Amino acid sequence: MKQNIKNLFVSIIGRTNVGKSTLLNKLIKKKFSITSKKKNTTIENIYSIYENKKNKIIYIDNPGFILNKKNVLNYIINKKQYNIDIIIYIIEGTIINNNDENIIKILKKIKCYIILIINKIDIIKNKNYLLPYIKFLRKKINFQELIPISAKFNININVINKILIKQLNKKNEKKNYFNYKYSKKKIILETIREKIIRFLGQEIPYIINIKIQNIFVKNKYNIFILILVKNLNQKKIIIGKYGNKIKIIGINSKIEIEKKIKKKINLFLKVIINNK
Repeated sequence: MKQNIKNLFVSIIGRTNVGKSTLLNKLIKKKFSITSKKKNTTIENIYSIYENKKNKIIYIDNPGFILNKKNVLNYIINKKQYNIDIIIYIIEGTIINNNDENIIKILKKIKCYIILIINKIDIIKNKNYLLPYIKFLRKKINFQELIPISAKFNININVINKILIKQLNKKNEKKNYFNYKYSKKKIILETIREKIIRFLGQEIPYIINIKIQNIFVKNKYNIFILILVKNLNQKKIIIGKYGNKIKIIGINSKIEIEKKIKKKINLFLKVIINNK
């Protein structure tokens, strides 16, 4: 018989490239979400779970976005769809622009526990600016929590964890209605996508179509991957001179996939042109 447990749903939102996925990886202490300096790397909602025998915290890492009303409304819809308990809104250092201002206006209308995260405080050279900046932000909206952090260097991540656990413990209802797990296929595809982005930088478009062609087990997992590109130039970029790029992508993907799925694998990558 399944034991009912408490579920806390946390939605992580923010502009592109502010460190949402990096924060998520630190909170769950597992690297299942793509992190990259490229814009719009997270192209679909990523679910990650912290759990023990009694409780679950379900994180929803929303795609980064270029602000418009439709996108922001989607976040509000997500709140209703997933019964979001907490919204973590991330901004970057002391950079706040019109997009952030508009998001804050919308957050004022949402009845939800909201945590404002000031990420990348490690890049703030003069820390004397930080306290006045925090006071400035508190005047914008009465956030339940406002926490300066550096997700990259693990600064104040424990503070966020303590707040989330405290809010989880306050919940009364116990429902065993969420059982989302990462499939091996999803882990494989996301890992390869990340390595392509990391090793090719600005050379290749961030929207990369990757498919699993075949998987079969014979002593090891043998995984055949198709990387679909639009033209010959993109194919050449991914393969690299004498195949050096595709080789390093394959080696690093293999190492990380084996760690994540805890299986030995053979990984075969093939780049093909797909004009459809």
